[in-house]
Amino acid sequence: MSDEQEFEEGDETMYEVHVEFEPYEERLEELGISLDAFEEALARAIDEHFDQVDAATSEESVPEVEDMQIQIGGQTYRITELADISISSDYDEEYDEDDEEDFDDSEE
Repeated sequence: MSDEQEFEEGDETMYEVHVEFEPYEERLEELGISLDAFEEALARAIDEHFDQVDAATSEESVPEVEDMQIQIGGQTYRITELADISISSDYDEEYDEDDEEDFDDSEE
């Protein structure tokens, strides 16, 4: 079984989202942050982010990954200060330009 899954919710298909964080190693070194400390803090920040997503009451209130805060050694950083973020999904892989012809804005 692939780790990529589709989830059905009502009539909508929900696609799994993949988020990758690539630490800026030079920046971490400048700040005196070890890679281990970064990874531990990132794991905590991801858990907190999931809690915020679960608590969101609407799609608009879901926090952006890029706005995630990470705390290391008593300091708070925005994740984009310490790492590059790549976001992809199964939808990106399945999307075909031919699908654009089938899309009709009036159905929303």
